[in-house]
Amino acid sequence: MQNSLAQAATAADEAVILRKKPIDVEQTHDLSVLVGIGREILMLLKCILALVFLVVVGIVYIVVRLS
Repeated sequence: MQNSLAQAATAADEAVILRKKPIDVEQTHDLSVLVGIGREILMLLKCILALVFLVVVGIVYIVVRLS
């Protein structure tokens, strides 16, 4: 009886250990590369948005001056 309880407890412990298996180093590296690329894309989009805003402000200024 105690032997079967011990085996059940051991099996449960092994299941917990398998669920808590850490992420592989390669997967972590892949994720960090993707995050880095994502940040670069966001910075690029912010710069493009700022340039578009400045162009629109310039166009509005020219139109107002010509009116």
